[in-house]
Amino acid sequence: MESAKSSKNWGGHREGAGRKSMDAAEKKAIVSVYFRPQQKAKLKALAEAEGLSVSEYLGRLVDSL
Repeated sequence: MESAKSSKNWGGHREGAGRKSMDAAEKKAIVSVYFRPQQKAKLKALAEAEGLSVSEYLGRLVDSL
C-alpha cells in the first residue's frame, strides 16, 4: 500500500511514533576511562554500597566537585 506522501524514508513514519527528543542538558556523553582491576573492584563496591550503578556513582561524584 502506497503512502500519500511522495518522499520515501527508511522505516516509515507515524505521527507520534518513536522516541521523544531530549533536551540538550539531558543528553549524555560517552567517556572511556581505564582502571586497574583493583580500582574497578573498589569503585564497583563503593557504588553498590550506595545502591547505585557505577555510572550513577561517578556522575554524582563529578557533580559534587
